[in-house]
Amino acid sequence: MYEIEIKAHVNDRHKVQTILDSFAVYVGSCHKKDVYFKNNCNNLQIRIRDQENFSVQSTEPQKTILVTYKRKERLKTDGTMEVNQEEEFTINNRESFMVFLQDAGFVPVLEKEKKVSTWKYEHVLIEVCTIPLLGDFIEMEVLSETKDKKTLETIHNQFLLILKKCNISETEIEDKFYSELLAEKK
Repeated sequence: MYEIEIKAHVNDRHKVQTILDSFAVYVGSCHKKDVYFKNNCNNLQIRIRDQENFSVQSTEPQKTILVTYKRKERLKTDGTMEVNQEEEFTINNRESFMVFLQDAGFVPVLEKEKKVSTWKYEHVLIEVCTIPLLGDFIEMEVLSETKDKKTLETIHNQFLLILKKCNISETEIEDKFYSELLAEKK
C-alpha cells in the first residue's frame, strides 16, 4: 500500500477549518508525539508515535503506540507529493521497544509533536496540524494500491482542488519533510 500525501502551510487555521466543515466530514482530533530513531549502519529510520485520538463517536480518547517504518519518495508534478511505502504496527510497551531499538544500534534523533484536526472528503484524509516551531499545515493523504502515473496525477489534481476550495495557494505547498524543517530550526 502506498501513502500518497501533500502538505501546505496554513496562515489562518480557524478559517481553513471553517471551510473544511462546509464540504468535508469532520472525523475528530488527535495529539501525536513522535520520536524518530535512526540506524547509522544502513540509514534506516523508525518512528514511535504516542497517539491520543478524540473521535466524534466516543467520549473517551483512544490511546495507541504506533511504530512506523517508511520508504519515502518525493515525486514532483505541478507541486510536490510524497509517496511512501509504509509499514506500521502497534506495541503495548514503549520502553521495551525503545531498549530493543537502542540495542539494535538505533539512536533517537528527533522529536516532533502534532495537534491535529481531521476531516474526510471522498477518499482523501485531510488534517489541519499545528507543529511547534513550524506552525500550521494542511495535510492530505490517500492510500493507493498503485503509484502509476495516471493514479498519481488524479490524486495530485484532487489535492490541488481541495487546496483551492480552502483558499490556499499552490505556492504554500511544502516540499520538505517535517524532519528537514525541524532540523533547519535547530
